[in-house]
Amino acid sequence: MTSQKPPEADASSTEAKRMPQGQETWRQLVELLPDGVAIHRQGKLRFLNKSARKILGIAEDAEIGELPVMQFVHPDYRHTVAEGIQRLLETGERKPFSEEKFVRLDGTEIDVEVAGFPFIENGEIAVQVVFRDITERKKRVQILREREAWYNRLVNLLPDGVVIHSQGKIRFLNKSALKITGITSADEVIGQSALKFVHPDYRQVAAERIQRLLATGKSTPFIEEKFIRPDGSEFDVEVAAFPFTERGETAVQVVFRDITARKQAEQTLQQHAHRLELLSEIDRASLTAQPMEEIARSALVSLRELIPCQRASVALFESPPSISTTVIAVETS
Repeated sequence: MTSQKPPEADASSTEAKRMPQGQETWRQLVELLPDGVAIHRQGKLRFLNKSARKILGIAEDAEIGELPVMQFVHPDYRHTVAEGIQRLLETGERKPFSEEKFVRLDGTEIDVEVAGFPFIENGEIAVQVVFRDITERKKRVQILREREAWYNRLVNLLPDGVVIHSQGKIRFLNKSALKITGITSADEVIGQSALKFVHPDYRQVAAERIQRLLATGKSTPFIEEKFIRPDGSEFDVEVAAFPFTERGETAVQVVFRDITARKQAEQTLQQHAHRLELLSEIDRASLTAQPMEEIARSALVSLRELIPCQRASVALFESPPSISTTVIAVETS
């Protein structure tokens, strides 16, 4: 008779046969990961996948032997990492990703994100570590921060007001924008409507321009509008805007300048030009062969445009100055 094995023995035998296959599947999967995967036990490295070797500068065919884990941890982080490993082994809890510094085999330093968790291997507690090189990412972030700081310094030197808004809310104002609008601090308006400064008579037009700008992605040239300060005073401005992407969101940068003084100067020049034209008309009328009364009436009409009044008159005198004889007087009310 053939003896039969107990069910427990069959189960153990089946599990024993499955383990190598399971380990091989795990290894194949791990070797495909872009992140580095390392296993260490009792402070010594036991396994590194291809990505881990590449990140740490270890050749794929190099023996890792009994390399100490701390050899690849930057000296500034070794104490913290040692405490973290000890806590992980004592509690059995996973360690979430955090930023650290590693040292490659050639001595170069790299920034990494690291996570880990404990598990049982051959009856002993081991730690599996997953890490990724974030050196280039941190450099890009640093470059972006430096550019942002440079941009802020530049924008705050501009004489024009600059406002950035996204999703209809104000996100940034430069110093000139604060000065022009009479606002003490940007905190007073951050998060408020992008149309806060726009005069009520122009808000519909401004809203349509913003909508069109966002839909087309094209900048809008300078046009004249009216803005209003918190104290209610109105002022004339020239405004232009263009869309851009900020942290994955579409935002709008608005550039504006106060043209109130310029508009007043233009109005004064127009008034002076009009007065000169009226005086020129009087001069031309005096040179024509018209009766003196007609010349006087024409001059009176022009003079009343120059000097608004309820009653005016024109008197003509003969020379020499010693003889002041009135020739004609024309009055109107």
